[in-house]
Amino acid sequence: MIRPALARKYAKALVFVAQRRGASALPRVLSEVQAIRDLAVSDHAFGDALASAGYPEPAKRGLVLALLGRLFPEGIDPLTRNFVETLALHRRMSDFTAIATAVQPAVDDAQGVVKARLRTAVPLTPLEETAAAAALARVTGKHVRL
Repeated sequence: MIRPALARKYAKALVFVAQRRGASALPRVLSEVQAIRDLAVSDHAFGDALASAGYPEPAKRGLVLALLGRLFPEGIDPLTRNFVETLALHRRMSDFTAIATAVQPAVDDAQGVVKARLRTAVPLTPLEETAAAAALARVTGKHVRL
């Protein structure tokens, strides 16, 4: 099992490179990585294959790339392919789900977005939610997602 700090490092590196490639790269790479993560979580056989130490890294890499090809028939971003190749090279395919889960928080951090959970005694109206998010944004200096 990968340490959370190491998963965050891989995720931050992916986000950094995607941002350097331009505004359109990050959403696409995020979508592709999350699609594989979601599949690994929902399909236990696939998730178990990724996590298995007995399943060779090159086979895991090939499986992930083949699934990406089916999920995105128009083709996958070269950065996503390189990311999968790097994980396989460093024997981290078994940690793909943990690393992919760390990508969205890394994106939020890079874009200055913070998540907030607001607990109230009564449900807020959309206008009240917007006002609360704006007040938190003023305090934090970041965009707030409730």
